Amino acid sequence: MHVRASSAKKNKSAIFTDMETGNPETDKLNSGKRVAIVISEVDYSRHFLWIAEGLKRKNIDLHFIWLFEKEPELHRILSQRGIASNYIPLKSKFGFIQASIRLYFLLRKIKPDILHAHLFNSGRIAIPIGRLLGIKSIYTRHYSTLHHDYFPRAVIQDKWINRLSNMVVAVSAGVADVLVNKEGLSKNKIRVIPHGFDFAEITPLDSQEKAAARKKAEIPDEATPVIGVVSRFVEWKGIQYILPAFKEFIQSHPNALLVLANATGDYKSELQKWLQLIPVKNIKMIEFQKDQGILFGSFDCFIHVPTDATIEAYGQVYVEALAYQLPCIFTKSGVAAEFAENNENCVIVPYKSSEAISQSLEKIFADQRFAEKMALMGRQKVLQVYDVESMVNKTAALYGE
Repeated sequence: MHVRASSAKKNKSAIFTDMETGNPETDKLNSGKRVAIVISEVDYSRHFLWIAEGLKRKNIDLHFIWLFEKEPELHRILSQRGIASNYIPLKSKFGFIQASIRLYFLLRKIKPDILHAHLFNSGRIAIPIGRLLGIKSIYTRHYSTLHHDYFPRAVIQDKWINRLSNMVVAVSAGVADVLVNKEGLSKNKIRVIPHGFDFAEITPLDSQEKAAARKKAEIPDEATPVIGVVSRFVEWKGIQYILPAFKEFIQSHPNALLVLANATGDYKSELQKWLQLIPVKNIKMIEFQKDQGILFGSFDCFIHVPTDATIEAYGQVYVEALAYQLPCIFTKSGVAAEFAENNENCVIVPYKSSEAISQSLEKIFADQRFAEKMALMGRQKVLQVYDVESMVNKTAALYGE
């Protein structure tokens, strides 16, 4: 079913003040401004495509620079759309030196007014070069306590990036708190700009569209209900708690199917003991699906349960699943801490609780009216807060500071 959400007043962080959005004076100030956007570790992402298209509409002279092991698909797409894009290979530790040299000379050639780096490798390569060249340097922090919890040596580099950046963008209020309380960064250097989504591209599917999506995803007709998980196989995503919960769920729903998307990562061997206990007909693993409509459109319910409150920096799947109007089971981590309300727009479960996940699945599929109302409220909520224009306007306002 297709249901449009009404507009409502946007929530604001109690600590970090939002910038003005959609300011004509800011847009005029930025018109013609040259911005080099350096991105690492990304092949394809709708998020960066939306950023490119949105900032281009504001007449900002964009130059994308990709640091990646292979030529990213987004590099080809942006080039085809007339947006300046360069690719610099980054394949090894030795490649850091080569990439740094090439980036240095490329930035000298482009002469940007602003350098905006996204993700860790871009931050530690591009931000020092930007400061060396005297370019206003902005770093977007896409992770939260990941380095504190799993790679403590990298925290030193995080603090170095923070110090060299003129401004640091946090993708959620939770990331901003980590920057202040764990890394000692001044609040004055932080701006909170959540990811935005083009909700015209993310709409609920009707019954015919859902059937077509399942056919493309090669999901058998008899598989019902379909439970979706979109998480890399890493320990902190909490998949090890979903698997035993699903094993319990199929006792009452023997035709249920668990779809594990992005099913690759260093925790896969640890998950094997649970995967082996679930019948083959009840589980499907997908390493990558570019078309998110096919993926989320195939699901009857969605689960995302990171293992603590701070490990998830944002969690785009929180927003995407709700935007597709799915009943969802979440733990409060990342951006979910800012909008998730138990039994209102999702079901909230305790961290690391297979029992709670199993009980929540039973609850959702025992009460269709409850599930549909909750899913509708979830879509309405994310449409109010996380639209792409808000993200673009805040980014343009940052460039105008």
